[in-house]
Amino acid sequence: TYCLNSSDGSQVWSFSSPTGRFAIDGSPAIADGRVMVSDWDGHHYYCLDEETGLELWSFTVEGNAQSTPAIWQGRVVFEGWDWGLGGRIYCVDLENGSKIWSLATENSPCGSPSIQDDAVYMTAYSFEGEGDLLALSIDNGSVLWRSKVSPTDSTPAVAEGRVYICGGCEGFSELATYCFDASSGEQIWKSPAEDRIGDWRCSPAYADGLLFAGRANFTEYGGVYALNATTGAPVWSYPAGGSSPALAG
Repeated sequence: TYCLNSSDGSQVWSFSSPTGRFAIDGSPAIADGRVMVSDWDGHHYYCLDEETGLELWSFTVEGNAQSTPAIWQGRVVFEGWDWGLGGRIYCVDLENGSKIWSLATENSPCGSPSIQDDAVYMTAYSFEGEGDLLALSIDNGSVLWRSKVSPTDSTPAVAEGRVYICGGCEGFSELATYCFDASSGEQIWKSPAEDRIGDWRCSPAYADGLLFAGRANFTEYGGVYALNATTGAPVWSYPAGGSSPALAG
């Protein structure tokens, strides 16, 4: 893990995990002077000092430590999973790494969580059928609701009382982008399968009443779409790009 000066790219510090393993798919998460990183099949998440890169604590999970952690009011949520064998979602204390709760899942929580209004939203991938979108209590990990979706690692986008995800693996499951009621889990809309908007690797982004998502083209992407976030209707599209978008200004 590297910390670079954002002005000139010079290295401030680096951290090598004690296991000698490296992160796969998961990105760092930063809050309150701390940096959370992972080492995948090393089975650990590490909490580092933001200024020095020194390890403050580590947490061992069952299975692969893949997700980008979500940090909320002194709590950190992340997962561990095994190939086709389910996994476990964890919530720990940001200060000292002590476990607050964990939840075993039937499907594999390979993606990353989002947290809003005391709820954790996270997907669980199924290698044999439909996946799950889970809403959990941040307090104790209890399941608030569960909705079936195409298998996905998508990080949910939560906005205006709704949860959005992309899902599906071309050739194996339906490609779609979904919108759910954040409180009840009721599906509000889903993009038509023939539009092929969405993919298990793509996370949507929301801004100003629009939802941005990629259109899959087998191993690559075939463009980016802006959808009406209320109805799911396409507003515009662009024939390039399509991976998880970022928005500013």
